[in-house]
Amino acid sequence: MKKLNFLVAVCCMLAVFTAMSITFVSCKKDKTDEPKDPITEQNEGENKDNPDNDVTPSFAWITTGGATDVTYSSVTLWGQINTDTLVSFNNVQWDWGIEYGHKEEILSHRATKTICTSDLQGVNTDEYSVACTGLSGDTIIYYNAYLLQNKVKYIFGEMDSVYLLSRITVNSNNDNYGTVSGSGDYAFGTEVALTATPQSNDFYFEQWSDGNTENPRTLTIKEKNATYTAIFVKIAENGHEFIDLGLPSGLKWATCNVGATSPEEYGNYYAWGETATKETYDWSNYFDTSDGGSTFTKYTTDGKTTLEPEDDAAAVNWGGQWRMPTDAEWTELRENCEWTWTDDYNGTGVAGRIVTSNINGNHIFLPAAGYRNNDDLRDAGSSGYYRSSSLRTGYPVNAWYVLFGSDLVGVYDVSRYYGKSVRPVFK
Repeated sequence: MKKLNFLVAVCCMLAVFTAMSITFVSCKKDKTDEPKDPITEQNEGENKDNPDNDVTPSFAWITTGGATDVTYSSVTLWGQINTDTLVSFNNVQWDWGIEYGHKEEILSHRATKTICTSDLQGVNTDEYSVACTGLSGDTIIYYNAYLLQNKVKYIFGEMDSVYLLSRITVNSNNDNYGTVSGSGDYAFGTEVALTATPQSNDFYFEQWSDGNTENPRTLTIKEKNATYTAIFVKIAENGHEFIDLGLPSGLKWATCNVGATSPEEYGNYYAWGETATKETYDWSNYFDTSDGGSTFTKYTTDGKTTLEPEDDAAAVNWGGQWRMPTDAEWTELRENCEWTWTDDYNGTGVAGRIVTSNINGNHIFLPAAGYRNNDDLRDAGSSGYYRSSSLRTGYPVNAWYVLFGSDLVGVYDVSRYYGKSVRPVFK
């Protein structure tokens, strides 16, 4: 009897151990054969007290959309959720929005929209957008849509990207010299035409600030921000060309004499203080005396020693800022330039002095145009006589002028009435 009781006890114990073993295997199977979403697994247990809220989001519920209203510094980004699915869950708060940033691995900005399940009734799909601003420093924006359940579980749409517009700024180095076009915000890869238009024939377009000389110029947008400056150069004043010799004063010298259209032409001859040519040059028809040069009504007792604009042949005949050079300005020209005699300037057969700057190498040509006395033209081809606007102080019957020949360059004074060449200047 005792043996029988022992066998019954052993069988009962085996049955208990067998049941425990089966239960252990069953628990192990539950954990290994039912894989979970990583985000769900990370947040497991957050909603275990409310089975209706324990929802694992699906990729099918959220889609990253496109980009619209793209500008230089802003863009509207879109996403889409499938509310037909979300509405089936009770008492769940859904947040969705867009994450975006200027690097693919760093989406530092987030914009969120929040809604409860009860507000989703009757809505099958919901497109939403986020207006992103303040992006002027970015070339490309990376973004993705996301869905968040009860502030715990995230699901993200696929990442996408969009290029912002590039801002092209086109400037003129001097608005008085020329105007430009082509500024604007453009998509990458767009072809844009840049143009530079001189204000008049007094100016010409030289190049763009990056050295390109095309005008108009076709530009393919490859940079986020770029600035192009049109370099205009002034080559004329009021229709008359000049040369910049780089002089310390900044004075510009005309390329030809008053009355001439090219450097080698002699041009007209003017008495000092007169603005028109005449047949005869002597005291009898000089504008400011009636007694043969003994007395004058202007530039004597009035203390004036430099011609006023109304008596300046360059100012009256050429206009603009043109005027006759002073004696001091002729001195500056002599001291800063080499004066080289030639019998044949540029193959024209005209003699004179090539005046070459020691500062920048530019030059002007002063033809040996001679001078007029009475009704005669004298020394043409051998000497040049060029007026200044300066009166000889202390002896107002005479005015200063520059004289040159093949073997001399100097400053002299002579009676006002002689007809001499005028080479205009301006600043």
